[in-house]
Amino acid sequence: GSFQPSDVVRLNQLMSLIAPAANLALQLGLFRSRAFADALAATGKDVLLLSNTGKILHVTPSCERHFNNALVFRNARLHSWQAAADRSLTVAIARATQRATTVDRVADTVVLPRQHGGAPIRAQVVPLVRASEDIFALARAAVIVRDPDIGAAETTNSLASLGLSPAEIRLARHVGRGATLASAADRERITRETA
Repeated sequence: GSFQPSDVVRLNQLMSLIAPAANLALQLGLFRSRAFADALAATGKDVLLLSNTGKILHVTPSCERHFNNALVFRNARLHSWQAAADRSLTVAIARATQRATTVDRVADTVVLPRQHGGAPIRAQVVPLVRASEDIFALARAAVIVRDPDIGAAETTNSLASLGLSPAEIRLARHVGRGATLASAADRERITRETA
């Protein structure tokens, strides 16, 4: 039914009391989500947090370097500059942010080519799980970006310390970036048997 004028006055009074508490709860939820992303960034991960609608809530400073190369920020959402990769990323984000069981929200890793050359980066869109979903838990998914060029020198040194030759190290780096052994051998212009 309709509200009486006195009911509207009481509801407005109640809203004025509840609004500051609701705003504080939302800010605490966002603060908690940002702290999570920043903790991951401290371990060397590039992270973005997404809302339930797929909008970007937070980007760690280390992740910003991927924008205008492999990642694009458009209409408060994450995109790829390349059409096929953008479709895959959009599907992965939609899947991870949907209202479904966590298992159904897991998406495949998305390969994102760079505009300015170099090995493509990889983005894993991960659903965030909580004991209870509530309106104050703003972040619904995290995008963890892996850059194969970061840590390449450390990887090379580690592989060399294991006794691998420079050719074996190059093969290992190709495979580590997602290539099959056969395609890595082709890139290095060696036979598959040698690889």
